[in-house]
Parts: sequence; structure tokens; C-alpha cells
Amino acid sequence: MGQGCGCIGGRDAIENQTLEDCHKTREVARIEEKKNCISNEKLGKILIIQTIFRTFQAKQRLYHLKNTTYVFCDFEIKNQSYFGQNSLAQEEISLGFGPDERATTITTATTQLNEMSLCKGVKSNENLKEYKYDKKFDDLYVKSDNVDTIISKTSGSTYIGGIHQDQKQGRGTFRWRNGSIYEGYWDSNKATGPGRMIIVMKSDKNYDYCNIYEGQWKNSKANGFGVYTCEDGSEYKGNWRNNRPHGLGHEVLKGQFEYEGEYKYGIRHGKGTVSWTSTGDRYTGEFINDQVHGFGEYTYSNGNIYKGEWKEGLFHGEGVFQWGKSLKVEAKEYSGQYINGKKHGIGVFKWADGRIYKGYWSEGKQHGLGIFIGKGHKTYGNWEQGKRIETFTEQEALEKNAEEFTKIDKFESNNKLELE
Repeated sequence: MGQGCGCIGGRDAIENQTLEDCHKTREVARIEEKKNCISNEKLGKILIIQTIFRTFQAKQRLYHLKNTTYVFCDFEIKNQSYFGQNSLAQEEISLGFGPDERATTITTATTQLNEMSLCKGVKSNENLKEYKYDKKFDDLYVKSDNVDTIISKTSGSTYIGGIHQDQKQGRGTFRWRNGSIYEGYWDSNKATGPGRMIIVMKSDKNYDYCNIYEGQWKNSKANGFGVYTCEDGSEYKGNWRNNRPHGLGHEVLKGQFEYEGEYKYGIRHGKGTVSWTSTGDRYTGEFINDQVHGFGEYTYSNGNIYKGEWKEGLFHGEGVFQWGKSLKVEAKEYSGQYINGKKHGIGVFKWADGRIYKGYWSEGKQHGLGIFIGKGHKTYGNWEQGKRIETFTEQEALEKNAEEFTKIDKFESNNKLELE
């Protein structure tokens, strides 16, 4: 294959030997050159295929993660909030009733509450249990002159519970026409303190089901710590602000992924960890606006690891990609610069047998000035789209572009992995 061989290695390995030594080792070098060229040609194809497949898989997972922000446990529901169309803030009814409305004062609301069966006729109601009030909050919200009352509205909604000065106060249950229910404490007509909301959701598959939020409320919205559970067992457990996850939280999408970290008004934002149940992959690092963005480490189930900078779900900036030791590939590690998921800029590529390429890359391929380091020798050259098109001696390299070759030779990524 001679000097025309486009891979790293080959006859350059003997270019500094004497003529006599070269004669003695000509046949050995020719065989070794052919071996290296074939090996690296195959390696190049393998790496291209791996890169394309790996990038595709990662993009799919991160896109899937990005598009499960709201109602994370139901992909069939589009553009709905966690609490569907049910708003306690819009149900702050007073006791000024019209001709078709009625208010009945009763001694106890037990019978009426039992009739308001939780999510009646809904697919998942067999798992629902009676709500348990925490009596220590009675002193905060239950007034001594509270009156248990039933309020029915022409809209179909019903309230059963305490009334104080014409406002819902203390313990009370509010039921919407569609069967959704809030049970908990009220203060001055607003859901406040601990409470549970059972939300009837409409599925595209033509059946209703229940999601449940149980936790703290303020101003008739989920505020503070709470747990949101879906019919299929998916769950968010953490802090809320105005009906959205905000602060630290733990999200489990059953059979898909698990996220633990920071939220900002309903989206993953800050530091967090996501683990994909279906693949075993794991990412720990920074998120911005629900996307992997900033610095982080992605561990693949096959043992590959990327540690470095990200931009909108892609490798971008400086990073280190390490191939898993269990994989039967000749590659060991790439440490350097990326743009939009591809090697671009200066980078160092290492083979498992100790060979090294240091130099420039473009669109994932060696492109520009570079240095190949083999066993006992160093070769300077110029690459174009992954193929070496020029070879220089060290003296020629330093005479032609000493600054660039010195920069390449001394380059080390800031995001070095700890290699075992």
C-alpha cells in the first residue's frame, strides 16, 4: 500500500532507520504496514457506525426526556396541566346563591361524602383509599363556629364541609362535575395546608382514569412538598410552586426513565441525574430549560462514557469519550473539542495498543495538522477528511508551523476522565 496508505501508521514507523536497518526489516515493515492499514480502515468504519448509532440513540433519549415535561405519566394527553381542567382557584364560590342553587346546613357531611364516591366509574378507582386528615392542622384552619354545609352549584360542582363567614373554612371536600375531587383544609375560601386532589383525566383511548396529588396547598394551588401519582404507577415526589414542580424533586416514569434533581416552574433546570430504565444509560449533570446543557457525564450501558460539555443535548465544547473495556474495539479514548456532537477542533485519539493521534478534526474526522505517535516514533503530517495527505519530519514541521505543532503537542483536555 506504500506511501499512498491513508491511515495512521504504516511506513512512517521506519522512516528514521538507517538504510541497512531498513533492508533488514523491509519485509517485516511491509507486513506490519499492511496490518496497520487494514486494521485502521476497519476501525474507521466501526467508529463511524458507532458514532452515528450512539448519537442517534442519545438524541432519541434526550428528545424523549425533553418532551415529557407536563403530565409526564401520560404521553397521550397533550397540552394539559398536571391538574387537567380542574381549577380550585376558579371555584371560589360564595354563599350568594341563585334561584337554581341550594345551601343546606347539616350536622354531619358523612353520608353525603360517601355518596360522592371517589372517581366513581373510573378505571383506577380500586386503588383509592379514604383521605386521612391530620388533626394537628385543625387548630390552624377549623374555626370554633364552623358550620358543616352542602353547597350545590348549577355547574354541577358540589362542596361539603366547613363554612365560616360565608367562606369555605377548615375541613372540606369539593367535587367537580367530571368526578374530580379535592379533600383537605381550606382557609378563607382557598385550599390551604395539607390536602389531596383526585384528578379525572381523559384518555385518547376513550376511558377516564385518575391521577392523584397529595401534599401542601396555598392559594388553591399545589405549593410546598407533594406527591403526584399516576394510574400506571409513575410518580413525581418533591417541591411544587403554583401547580408545577419547582425546586428539588424525584420523577419516575414507569418503564422509561427516572430523574432526580432540580426543577424550575415545571421543567428540569439545574443539576440532576436521569437513568433510562429500558437501556441502563445514565446522565448526571446540568440541565437548562429541560435539555441536557452545560457540563455532565453520560454513562452508556455498554461501558462507554462521555464526560464534558453539552449544548442542547449534544456533545459541544471540550470533553472526553472513553470506550468501554469490555468492547472488542481498538479505540480507547478521545479527548478534545466537539461541535454539535462531532469531533471538531483539537483532539487526542488513543488506541488500546498505545498509538496516539494528536491534531485537528472537522466533522468527526482528522482534518488539518496533526501528530501520530507510534511505538518509538513520532510522525508529523497534514490530514484531509480522515486521510493523511502530507508527511513532515520534525524539523520540517517546526520550520513550517512551529506554533501550531507546539500547540497540538501540548494539548490536554480540561475534562480528563479518571482511567483505571
